[in-house]
Amino acid sequence: MFALPPAALDLGDLQPLSDAIDALCEALDGEREAVIEGLAEIVRRRTEFERRRQALEDRNRFV
Repeated sequence: MFALPPAALDLGDLQPLSDAIDALCEALDGEREAVIEGLAEIVRRRTEFERRRQALEDRNRFV
């Protein structure tokens, strides 16, 4: 049911993400660190939105 994580991280798994970040940096003419921080903020906001949406749905389900 649950798989143990691999002993060593296979960096090949992250290569498409790294390539996409590089392309985004080039398109935005931005520094890699700033682009990554911006993406992280988008993920944080989306996560908070989904958490609040789920809480609202749960609240409305019991009303």
